[in-house]
Amino acid sequence: MTHTILGEGSEFEGTIKTTTLRIEGDFKGTIQSANQVVIGEKGKVVGDVYAEELLIAGNMQGNTFITSRLELNRTGVLIGDINTKVLVMEEGASFQGNCRMEKQVEKPELSITMSE
Repeated sequence: MTHTILGEGSEFEGTIKTTTLRIEGDFKGTIQSANQVVIGEKGKVVGDVYAEELLIAGNMQGNTFITSRLELNRTGVLIGDINTKVLVMEEGASFQGNCRMEKQVEKPELSITMSE
């Protein structure tokens, strides 16, 4: 499995298409992941996330389209709308927006191509 990491102190703006992603820096744009996205305690995301699983321990402003499970840790902050099958929120987590939970969340088509 391929892991992509945006480390603490790093900044990225644009679209990322990957299998698994961990963000500890600042990201602005769209994330498309075939598996899991983790926003660490120091991570900041402004934009939409499409993934199978999303774990938020940092800050996110944007909408989520999660086909399996979204977990918002006690240190996590989410301002935006949630679309997911399963939602787990720890005590202390902060959420402002709308939540839509369905048995089946439509998975967006994701094609990852490597360019030189």
